[in-house]
Amino acid sequence: NLEESYATVFWDQRASGSSQGNSSDDLLTLAQFVEDLDRLVDLIGYKYNHPKIFLMGHSWGGCLGTAYLTNSTRQNKIKGWIEVDGAHNNPKGDSLSLTWIKGYAQSQVNLSRDVDFWNYALSWYAKNPNFTSDQFTGLHGIVIPGTTHEAPYLLEGLLEQQTHLRPLEMMADTAAYSDVIFGLFYLLGYQFSPRLADIGKARLWRIDQGADYGPLNALSKNRIQVERIERNWDDLLRIAGSLKMGTISASELVRSLLRSKRPSGTLRALTELGRISKTLYLLRYLDDEGYRRRILVQLNRHESRHSLAREVMHGRRGEIRQRYREGQEDQLGALGLVLNVIVLWNTIYLDAALIHLRRRGESVLPADVARLSPLGSEHINLLGRYSFDLPQAVRKGKLRPLRSQVNEAAQQAEDAEGSQ
Repeated sequence: NLEESYATVFWDQRASGSSQGNSSDDLLTLAQFVEDLDRLVDLIGYKYNHPKIFLMGHSWGGCLGTAYLTNSTRQNKIKGWIEVDGAHNNPKGDSLSLTWIKGYAQSQVNLSRDVDFWNYALSWYAKNPNFTSDQFTGLHGIVIPGTTHEAPYLLEGLLEQQTHLRPLEMMADTAAYSDVIFGLFYLLGYQFSPRLADIGKARLWRIDQGADYGPLNALSKNRIQVERIERNWDDLLRIAGSLKMGTISASELVRSLLRSKRPSGTLRALTELGRISKTLYLLRYLDDEGYRRRILVQLNRHESRHSLAREVMHGRRGEIRQRYREGQEDQLGALGLVLNVIVLWNTIYLDAALIHLRRRGESVLPADVARLSPLGSEHINLLGRYSFDLPQAVRKGKLRPLRSQVNEAAQQAEDAEGSQ
């Protein structure tokens, strides 16, 4: 029994156990809990003449304790760390918790208990960021609150997607980008490339205050505080590791960093790192017309996929209307699967058509092939009856004949009949 051999301090975090009270939701963050724990450790050290302190965390306490120890200064205050059944994969834990909560909420609605409250709880998710690769396939989709900025969820989607693709660059609309977002993308090895609607207000930053950048001198008066990055580099690497391992989600991390009234050293360092990445991106974006066009092409692909999604989901005009998140995710996942099937079908038959044209001696220019899109739907029966009877040739793995092949066969038959 630890209590018989050691002085034991039990601590209830804000809004739990003996610490319940008029706590603001803005203070119920991981960053605030870490700060509270640090103050408690300092108090124990002051009151008991700096004894050897062993920190022990159970379940959620495992995540909190680990977050506390990501800072080298705080590590020096603790002699040892004991973790009991710690919870670290917060996204997975959140998913399991939400599944249970939504099931319970739906059961309350079915029983006509506090229907307005539980319907509100089930329907507060509304926005659906989707992820489209440069191969036209969708690689992920997330349901997020309709009132939030989507930029952190873009990074979250890259980290959570489970396809064989390994994206290196995220192209998006303005997406409420910030220096912190640029810093997180850079830290994790991704290039964040938003289409900038307010580029005239963007700042350029420099490391060397005395460097001569010619015409850009007037635009790059702000200096990067490199020492902040160097001083907090270990903490930045721990953040990168936590995001990669799924210990914390990108959206949760950004919320915890930005809610504190006093910017932490880690936040300041991440901001400076983001300014470096953003400046390099802005210079390329301004100077390289081909790069701007490539970003626009990818965004147009994304919009074309949205248009196809609205056609496929014709009964709801492309809107996800389930009242609870699990149902929305099911609809979003099913829609994404159908869209990917259409993309695959079209790609296979586009390739067959190109092969057919080349065999006929037709000129097939690479520039024309590059402009082809597998998102067409005019040939797909979206309304009416669906037949799932496959021709014998298709059952054996062959493709259906192309329209031109059918026409040629019909013409040959007609010519043969006429010659008789």
